[in-house]
Amino acid sequence: MFAITPAHEAGFEDYRRERFIEELALGSYDFIADDAPFLTKDQRLKGARFIYQSAENAGYETRGGCFFWLNMAVLFGSHFSSDPQFGIIAPRHGQTGGSRELADLSRVYTQVANYVSQVLGGPSNRIYNAAVAEFVTQMDDVHGLQDLTDAASVSARLSALYPQKQKSHGRVYLGKLDSGAYQAKALRLFQADDMRTVYFVAAMEMFFGHQFETDFFKPWIGAAIAECGPSGTDGPLDVRPLTKQVKLWVDNE
Repeated sequence: MFAITPAHEAGFEDYRRERFIEELALGSYDFIADDAPFLTKDQRLKGARFIYQSAENAGYETRGGCFFWLNMAVLFGSHFSSDPQFGIIAPRHGQTGGSRELADLSRVYTQVANYVSQVLGGPSNRIYNAAVAEFVTQMDDVHGLQDLTDAASVSARLSALYPQKQKSHGRVYLGKLDSGAYQAKALRLFQADDMRTVYFVAAMEMFFGHQFETDFFKPWIGAAIAECGPSGTDGPLDVRPLTKQVKLWVDNE
C-alpha cells in the first residue's frame, strides 16, 4: 500500500513553489516588456525567486500577495520594502492571512494609486520621466554641476530636479546626506565622493530605489556602473555609460 510520507509532502511543496516562481517570472512580462533591455529569461526567474522569498518573509503568502509584491518591486525597485524612501507605502505588518491580507492589500494599493498620481504623474509616469530626462541631460555634461559644494547644495538641486519626490521624501534624502550615507555609497560604487558624484548617487536612489545597484529587474544598472570611471586623468566621473542605459530604459518603458 502506498503511503504519503513527510518526504513526499516536502517534495510536493518544493515542486509547487518552483512552479509558482516560474509563474511569477512569466507574470513579470505584464509589467516589464519582452524587449526590455538587458533582462534575460534567467534574470526574470532570479528576480521572481527573490520576489517570492521577500513576499513570504513579509507574510504575504497568497498568490495575490506575491503578485502584489512583484508589482511593487517593478514600480519602486526590488528592494522597496526596506527602502526608507517608500516607508509610506510599503507593507510592514509581518504575518497576515486571509481577509486581513486582502484588506491590507486594498489599503496599500489605494496609497500606491495616490502616489502614482501625485508623484509619478499618472499611468504614463509623466512627471517621473521628465525628471529622469533632465537628470540624464545634467549628468551627460561631464564638466557640469560644478556648483555642488556641500550637502545643502545637493539637497537643493534634488529639490529642483524632482520637487514632488522631495516633498514626499526630502527628509530621507537630507538625512542620508547629513549622515554621509550617500558619500560612502559614492566611494563604494565609483571611488569618488565629490558632491557631483554624491548628487548622482542620491538621484539614482530617488529614481530607482535605495539598492539600485543590485535591483533584480534592472541588472543593467550594476553592469553599467562597472563601465563608469574618471574622464581623462583625474577628471570628473563620467557616468555616461549608465545614463545611456537609463535613457534606453525610459524610452522602452
